[in-house]
Amino acid sequence: MQLPSVVAQSETFSKVDDENLKGICLEDMRVSLFERLQSMLVSKGIESHSAMLDTHFRMHEDIAAAVNGFYNGELRSGSERQKKVIDKPRLVYCPSSHEDSYKKHISEAKKVVSLLSEIKAEYKENFTGSTVGVVTPFRAQIAVIRDMIKDEELKEKVIIDTVERFQGGERDIIIASMAVSSEGQMKMIRSVNRQESVDRKLNVMVSRSRERFILLGEREPLCSDKFYKALLERCSVIEK
Repeated sequence: MQLPSVVAQSETFSKVDDENLKGICLEDMRVSLFERLQSMLVSKGIESHSAMLDTHFRMHEDIAAAVNGFYNGELRSGSERQKKVIDKPRLVYCPSSHEDSYKKHISEAKKVVSLLSEIKAEYKENFTGSTVGVVTPFRAQIAVIRDMIKDEELKEKVIIDTVERFQGGERDIIIASMAVSSEGQMKMIRSVNRQESVDRKLNVMVSRSRERFILLGEREPLCSDKFYKALLERCSVIEK
């Protein structure tokens, strides 16, 4: 359910026509070996030969609940920290106003910088490079946010990058600046599997956070996607 390899070829050129290759579930060159092996087990009716790593030690249970559906509800917390109750929501949505721009959102970037300053003040001397990270799908938005940060410590300790660069990493808090203004852009940022049962980019983005996940974006385009709509329904709305 994690991100696949980046493939330059379009869907048209990645399709496989050879019947022998299709016989081993190699129907699309964009599909990873691991995913193909899993498909082979299912096609042969021996799915029980596979196993799932179901215990994780990163996300708080409230955050994990937002992605657990991608794993048939089988994820389990491995520590007491992941069950701790605090007086603030773990999943937060900060609405953004509409901006008729492409791959960048100025007012949303300002909110990100404001949040970073608030988090730094909250953590005080405990603010480190593992405290907070910013994820956004567009490099134009990365540049806008970086340019707005004037605090040298924030510049040094906060990574602002795409979800692909964050895969394998984790932070106490993840801020996601979606910077989308249309349904068409939402389709661009998806990474949905063939069964349309999981958005792998969304899964990786949310699951980078240990303690809190903060989503910024315009509601209408976000809700045009069923996975983001379901996520928003779990979030507490906080105006910034």
